[in-house]
Amino acid sequence: MKKSTLTATAVLATAAFTLSACGGGSASTSASGDDGLPDTMVWSTYPVGTTTYNDLAAVAEMVTSDMEKQVRITPSDTAIGRMTPLLEGQAQFSRTGDEYIFSFEADHDFAQEGQGPHDTRVAYPVEARQGFTVLDDSDVETFADLEGMRVPNVTANPSVNQKIDALLAYGGLTRDDVEEVDVAYGDQPNALDNGQVDVIFYGLYGSPLFELAESKGVRVLSMDDDSEEALERLENVSPVLRIGEFENGPGMEEGEMVQTLMYPLPVVAMEDTSAEAVEELVTGFVDNFESYETTTPTTPDWALDAVPKVPSVVPYHEGLIAYLESVGEWSEESQAANDELLERGEELDELWERYVAEADEVDHESWNEFKDSELG
Repeated sequence: MKKSTLTATAVLATAAFTLSACGGGSASTSASGDDGLPDTMVWSTYPVGTTTYNDLAAVAEMVTSDMEKQVRITPSDTAIGRMTPLLEGQAQFSRTGDEYIFSFEADHDFAQEGQGPHDTRVAYPVEARQGFTVLDDSDVETFADLEGMRVPNVTANPSVNQKIDALLAYGGLTRDDVEEVDVAYGDQPNALDNGQVDVIFYGLYGSPLFELAESKGVRVLSMDDDSEEALERLENVSPVLRIGEFENGPGMEEGEMVQTLMYPLPVVAMEDTSAEAVEELVTGFVDNFESYETTTPTTPDWALDAVPKVPSVVPYHEGLIAYLESVGEWSEESQAANDELLERGEELDELWERYVAEADEVDHESWNEFKDSELG
């Protein structure tokens, strides 16, 4: 496997960006409010300009204007940079990639001394649409065409790299079939523009992609292969991934539709965040939905009828459950799935203690082998 390196132009893991629309003030460092939401909160997420950041900024503005709470958004290019403020009580909520799963399962950055399984909980289960984007004049038409191409290895971002692995697998490829280029998540559009990579995995509604579409033209690769083999290769990388419709993206004509990757990109909290705070926040998301529904192309995905009601990989927070029960959206199936995940969390805690005591070296690979041998 060939590999080259692209230096990141900015690392925002520890930088805090205060929304001017959301006011200032210092954030509470408590993981939970006394009863409901604190007057000032910190939320962490992806870098400024990404789809995820833009959505969260729109929602945060609603929280300020309609709920009279101040929000400071802390952006980061790295998985650990997004989760650490939440785990250490410096942030109350985070909208993350799969690092919320990794923290629950003690995978990747969390399979090390001083980490291990965390009591991460889903506070609001929003989904996202993302995929591969190439320049308009690229010879790449299908996922299989990426063989031999320069593909990002997104630094300190196992969640994004897993999605890249999944899309390569969908096309019948692995990392051994491509040339990897190290690049920070937020630097990908520039890397594509400069010819340092041939494809990127980036929020499809992110403003840098629309700018690139205007200057050079871009295309979103459509996942049109619905064969059983292609879908199985995709799901083997991650069972939470699926294919959904996408429109009005960069470089697309009005009415044009492509098939892209869909997966959970939820707002998360810790188990000890007060149920009252989470329920109040979720109530605000739903009751004030019209305030932010059309702010970005993807804020419609925050509608209550658009979010999944059955937990899949991480338990739902008791505050979210309380809200869903109150509006008749919590089923026996939902409860059974959540109970199974809570039980798995307890098993992971017990296994981690045994693993750390027995392991010669604590790392991702040996932990997952140990975990798989015990839990399957």
